[in-house]
Amino acid sequence: MNILDQVKQFAGEYDMLRSGDRVLAAVSGGCDSVCMLHLLLALSEPVGFTVEAAHFDHELRGAESRRDAAFVAELCAKLSVPLHAGSGDVAAFARQEGLGVESAARTMRYAFLENTADAVGATRIATAHNADDNAETVLLHLVRGAGARGLGGIPPVRGRIIRPVLCLTRAEIQAYLESHGLPHVEDSTNAGDNTPRNVIRHHVMPVLRAINPRLSQGILTAGESLARDEACLSAAAEKFVREQTKDGTVSVSALEELPEAVAARVIRLLCPKAEARHVRSVLALCASPSASGRLSLPDMTVRREYDVLTFGAGEQAAIAPVILIPGSTYQLPAAGLSVAVSTCVAPNKIYKTFNTFLFKKERVCGNIIMRCRAPGDRIDCGGCGKDLKKLFIERRIPRSRRALTPVFADDRGVLAVYGIGTDRRVQCAGGEQAIRIEVKELGLTDEK
Repeated sequence: MNILDQVKQFAGEYDMLRSGDRVLAAVSGGCDSVCMLHLLLALSEPVGFTVEAAHFDHELRGAESRRDAAFVAELCAKLSVPLHAGSGDVAAFARQEGLGVESAARTMRYAFLENTADAVGATRIATAHNADDNAETVLLHLVRGAGARGLGGIPPVRGRIIRPVLCLTRAEIQAYLESHGLPHVEDSTNAGDNTPRNVIRHHVMPVLRAINPRLSQGILTAGESLARDEACLSAAAEKFVREQTKDGTVSVSALEELPEAVAARVIRLLCPKAEARHVRSVLALCASPSASGRLSLPDMTVRREYDVLTFGAGEQAAIAPVILIPGSTYQLPAAGLSVAVSTCVAPNKIYKTFNTFLFKKERVCGNIIMRCRAPGDRIDCGGCGKDLKKLFIERRIPRSRRALTPVFADDRGVLAVYGIGTDRRVQCAGGEQAIRIEVKELGLTDEK
């Protein structure tokens, strides 16, 4: 199969080129992009798409960069291909954004290509990555400890970006240029060993190619297989997140029932910046016999509370201390509660509730303060006093809710705790002067 047919078949497998497409080809002037442009032009008439070119000057190599831009302009003029040229100070951008030069160049180049495609109405952006580029990328990812996604290599299609010569090796591309008498320019930075990619290209690839002359094609095939596996596992994780998570919470037991490969991807979906070590820590937290725990992950905190795993903000909300004044209502948005304080005469029949409290006025010492639990807090609801920390655990109050559970106290100690009850010290009888505290969920009103 000749190279043109090879590229046509590869493009067809990935639905890269369709009739009516306007393809914007990224042309640097190097052998890969010149070959790609020539092949796209050869395919454009039979398939039914049009081709335009784009060249971005990174302003990194002085006169050599200007030479490349002039070469691309001359080539496109000879081939009657519309050219869109742009430039940017990559070095300055890298300093400004705190990026490496390679990363900054890639960011600016793709931004230029996307903006140009929008401006000219291009439906496809073609870049000239080849099979050797892909093999080098996979090896770079391998030595950095990448998983299936990284080892899948360079995707043939990503959005409107297509890579039609990804199926060709650098040797095949050079042979094509020679057979068609096509000139190209060389980037002098590719000659040295100043980057990890160049080291792999000049020293690692030749050794591996001596073992397997079809190294690049083999890695491409393996990458395609891994990419299919990754797509399947990611789809399962996405389905789980859609159906089993709500507001950043997930059932620990449900997560543990998943195959580990899917569970790891669920964690990465809930925390996009999680690395492998973070994923392992979350899985260990799920497997821990402890009913609660907390982990700090990039940009968020993961909390386990019994069977619930919550991915949320780093700082845990808590009730700030406030002196309660009768006749006032206080809002606790983080807790989803409102607290109303008033004075009254206790009714003859007093029902014990967990959200309305009556304190015998003469037994309250000093101000009533609403706050969260403090170390050493105890309450005696009748019988014997209990430590609040132990009570919260016994009542299975999630750790994240404990600091949002209102505790009412005076100078002598705890008067009442929302959801638990009133301390025996201030319990009153019918007809006595009382201070009344009523806690309601925000959004709920009394039925009329």
